[in-house]
Amino acid sequence: MKSRQEWMRNHLIHQNNQYRFNYIKCIHINDDVINISDKISNLLKLNIIRDNSGTNENSDRTFFNLLRQKISNMGIVIMQSGIVGKNTHRTLKVKDFRAFALIDDIVPFIFINNSDSMRAKIFSLVHELIHILLGKNEILNASIEESNQIDSERWINNVTANVLIPEELVLNYINDVPRDEIRNIASVSHVSELATAIRLKKLGIHGITEKLIDEIKRHEKKLLKINKENSKNSGGDYYNNVSSRVDTHFATAVINSEAEGDITLPRAASMLDVSLTHYDNAIKKL
Repeated sequence: MKSRQEWMRNHLIHQNNQYRFNYIKCIHINDDVINISDKISNLLKLNIIRDNSGTNENSDRTFFNLLRQKISNMGIVIMQSGIVGKNTHRTLKVKDFRAFALIDDIVPFIFINNSDSMRAKIFSLVHELIHILLGKNEILNASIEESNQIDSERWINNVTANVLIPEELVLNYINDVPRDEIRNIASVSHVSELATAIRLKKLGIHGITEKLIDEIKRHEKKLLKINKENSKNSGGDYYNNVSSRVDTHFATAVINSEAEGDITLPRAASMLDVSLTHYDNAIKKL
């Protein structure tokens, strides 16, 4: 990812040596959490993304894709994969890392571990965006439930939860059955039930106990294992997989550079994680 970032940086400077990423260090760790959360929600137009995501079985995927495109359009390259390069035998484990951000004043990068659940990826994407807005690198981000987080990570997770699960949204779904509350709010906010339960507990919602949170944690680990097995068995469409892994703006820059003779075909294929034999069909999909 660092070598791709360096290439993209040089590509953008070559096109316009005045080009800069406009949002670096636009927030600060000492800022009020609620104010920062509102600022980020407005920047992302999150209400519109939520409305456009619908409530069908693909709504989480739609929400993720719309959010990803919005952040990409800000000038951040977002890549994702569940394997190392093209090697399907070298999987990226969620227990090792969920995502990371590479800060840069020209072209910041976010990498998402595609082995994770869709809702967890949504949380990670916003979490890493906040790192970039702070101008603070992070590799190997901790999960929201980790108790040994450093203060800055705790603050970032708190802001992320406030962005994705605002208090006014929570108050619309309060009833007398905590498990139903969690399920409904998680569905509307496109965040895992575990992240939702932790957020509700912090807001002091009645009935959200540590025992219930532990129950949900065990349930989600089982679900992730089942989803991973299903994904491994299905394999998916090769060209759809390529398209989902690579950032649109990065892919366009690579494809145009190869077409203009600025980089070789083998290098372009390598940067897009496709084989030479699949390159032509892959770029049509991209």
